[in-house]
Amino acid sequence: MARHEENAREMERQLRRERPRDWAYYEDYFRAFHGYLRALAGDKGVAEIRDPRLYFKYECCLLALWPKQQYVNAPVRYNVYHTAMRLAPRCVRDRLVTAFVHLPAFQGKAA
Repeated sequence: MARHEENAREMERQLRRERPRDWAYYEDYFRAFHGYLRALAGDKGVAEIRDPRLYFKYECCLLALWPKQQYVNAPVRYNVYHTAMRLAPRCVRDRLVTAFVHLPAFQGKAA
């Protein structure tokens, strides 16, 4: 995500050059989608992580005689969400992900 803006410009440049008809069809969605991602990416810079639980997990991982395969540093509700998503049928999962992520909807142009 750090170089999203640069990558999006390159994608646009190549799509315009190599597939102009496709660009004309997808342009509005491309701009909406990358506008959405631009808000998430941004230049956040480097910052100190202030999470004592995370550092505790790191210590456990590094110092354990038999470390676990996975360490989770998340609220319990996220474990519930992930379990529910894993057990849900694909059609339900797809709707939940779409609702949670709030990606812009695709509205194709008339041909």
